Amino acid sequence: MAFLDKDVRVKNLVDPRVAYSWTCGDGNHEHTIECLWVWHKCDGSLLDPEAGKDYRGWMPSGVGLHTLISIEPLHIEASVYWPACCGLHGFIRNGKWESV
Repeated sequence: MAFLDKDVRVKNLVDPRVAYSWTCGDGNHEHTIECLWVWHKCDGSLLDPEAGKDYRGWMPSGVGLHTLISIEPLHIEASVYWPACCGLHGFIRNGKWESV
């Protein structure tokens, strides 16, 4: 998957609509919150009229300022939110999605 000119492999489902991926290289490093991308498979779209693009499908959410509690199973705080596409909102705790 390419999003904003960055190739990312969406995997590690925590829900049929929510997944995460680590993007900091080859895996021979300690995972940090800065290399975590959280994704939502959205039927809506994220419009970028300046770039002339309409993104659909897997949408990223910024979690760089979140706290990484554990890597396996994944647990981050605070909640994750997609206001630009459909408004999905919830937590990833104990490797599972918890809607709010």
